[in-house]
Amino acid sequence: MAARKGAAGRPERVAQRQAAGEGVRTQLRQVRRDGWAQKDRARFLAELAETCNVSEAARTVGKSRQAAYGLKQRDAEFARDWAIFGFNVRPLFLCARALHRSVMGRA
Repeated sequence: MAARKGAAGRPERVAQRQAAGEGVRTQLRQVRRDGWAQKDRARFLAELAETCNVSEAARTVGKSRQAAYGLKQRDAEFARDWAIFGFNVRPLFLCARALHRSVMGRA
């Protein structure tokens, strides 16, 4: 029997927390076919580390800037990885850009 299209390497269901009355319940839902695959997340974070540009990084994986920020808000693990890349790379990027501008004579 052939595998379903787009199902390779993806779980059938994922947990989603929802507010229910006075508490929170967890509901299993199907994985979105247009969602962020692990390889998309890795490529996005690698591009973000290289360019420090969310729009450009999102374009490399075929997503929008808004989709990237939405995933960051929904997924704590992705948000943590984003923060690690942002804090480790941003100062180096800014120093390199300042050095380049000083050599090229731009303010």
